[in-house]
Formats: sequence, C-alpha cells, structure tokens
Amino acid sequence: MGCGLSTGTYEAIIESKENTLGFKHFQMNDIQQAFFYLNDERDLITQKGVQRAFTVMRLHLNKDDEWLSEQFLSSFEVGAEPPHYNFRRLIIALFMMSGNSNKEKATELFRLFDRSCIGSLDSDAVDLLFCEVFEAVSKYSLLFAELSNAIDDPTKKIAEKGRKVIDELKAKFFKEGVTSLREHEFVDAYVRYHEENEFPLTSTGVRAKIMGFVFKEARPDAKRAAEAQNPLTQTSLIKPEHPPEVTA
Repeated sequence: MGCGLSTGTYEAIIESKENTLGFKHFQMNDIQQAFFYLNDERDLITQKGVQRAFTVMRLHLNKDDEWLSEQFLSSFEVGAEPPHYNFRRLIIALFMMSGNSNKEKATELFRLFDRSCIGSLDSDAVDLLFCEVFEAVSKYSLLFAELSNAIDDPTKKIAEKGRKVIDELKAKFFKEGVTSLREHEFVDAYVRYHEENEFPLTSTGVRAKIMGFVFKEARPDAKRAAEAQNPLTQTSLIKPEHPPEVTA
C-alpha cells in the first residue's frame, strides 16, 4: 500500500507552481493572439516562438522562477534540437489554466480540433480531443509534483484511467445514431456532463478526474520529495536538483 501525501497536498504543490507561472490571469483570447498570430505552424513550436508569445502576453517571471517555466515546457518537448514543443498540447495546457468559463473552454477546444473547419467533430475527433487534454495536463502535473517515478509507469496508468473517462464522456455525448457533433451540440453536451459529474475543464478538474490514484499510491521516496516542496509548510518553491524526465 502506498503512503503518499494526501491528494489535497499534492494538488496544493501543483497549484502553487501554476500560480507562480501566472497563466490563470490570462484569457484564452490573450493566449490565442500571442501564439496563433506569431506561429503559422500548428504541430511544433520552437523555443524562440514560445518566448515571443510569452513576451506578447507580458508574462514575466522572477529570475529565481525561470526554471519553473523550463520545467513546464519540458513536458511538451518532442526531442528536437534545438528544443521544439508540441504546439497543440501546450495550447491545451494553457487553456486549462486560463481564467475562462467551462463553456468558453469547450468552445475553443472544439475549434482547435476542427482543423478542417467543417463545423463538426466525429467520434474519433472527440476521442482525440480528450486524450490530448488529459495528456497535456497530466504530463506537467507529474513533473510539478515530482511524481514521474512515484508509481510504476504512471503515464500508462493515467492513460488507462483516462480511457475509461473518455468512454463515459462519449457515451453521454453521442446518442444512438449520432456520428458527429456540431459546435453547439458538443458544448451543450459538455456543460450537461459537467453539471451531472462535476468535471470542470480546468487543470484541477482533469487531475481530480484521472490522477487521484497516483497521489494516493505514491511511494515513500515520492512522499519525501513532495514534502520538501510542500507549499503548506515552505515559504518558497524549491527547485529540484534533478528534475525527473517524462517519457512520451
């Protein structure tokens, strides 16, 4: 049996780092203007492209906190040299941390995945949408809480949990005979699901839905690492000496 810290403590650790980054103070419109206007490519974005976007957003971190931005971005790195990042997952993570409503986030997520601009998403596209949302949030959250090695193969186990949630979502969204959803249908279906299941489109909501078991089952070494940076007992964030790697 694992003896990790409480779910609430891990969440506090992650949220303290999210708050330091400050993305929650931005609206999705700010993010879109900064990233989409400056970057024509929709698959990968360079380190320089990210820096330009952050400058446009007027995102300024203290010198002592710049490592946190690097840790966050590393979860979207695709291994190219110089660093390139998965554009869509990065945007999704920023959307999840933004200050917009659930309805607004559902709308923009739909548009992000409607790449052909046909005004509808089929079952596979909705499946991919939620897979990408869960992947984007869980990757950087594992790093922030130093939980990448807290249990055996957390990425795989989170994906398995996410699969169950996605199947539940799709069963609610796609009624018998329905093969695709238009924008208002997707947004309305999500809002109803949220009202019934308390699943907000936020980073906290995603973690509560698919990552709680990781927090509960974390091994003692992960507990000690978390205690060292627990914002409930520390006055400042502690930079990890050897940030754990997140595998693709």
